[in-house]
Amino acid sequence: MIKVANIADFAESDIMAVSVSDISIGLFRTDDGVFALEDKCSHADWPLTKGRLRDDAIECRLHRAKFCLRTGAPRCLPATEPVRTFPVSVKDGSIFITLPDQSAEEDAHG
Repeated sequence: MIKVANIADFAESDIMAVSVSDISIGLFRTDDGVFALEDKCSHADWPLTKGRLRDDAIECRLHRAKFCLRTGAPRCLPATEPVRTFPVSVKDGSIFITLPDQSAEEDAHG
């Protein structure tokens, strides 16, 4: 797990961009928690953090494609491919994510 932000960082907005291991990641806070998606629309390579939260989805401002915050699945055209999601943990006010190579490494080391 990598600490990427604090809950207090969301004071101004429910959307935040962070970078971890050269990956741009969008953090999205809703009443259901914090979600992490790769900050790149699968349709047009546009930052999702410039979009709008719509219930449990993020809407890309460029062409209005929507993606599920939980799964990254596209909700409407023009997007047809999902965006990557990352597991999120919130502990003591800190936000942590796990990158795919980390979870395999943690499994190997117990």
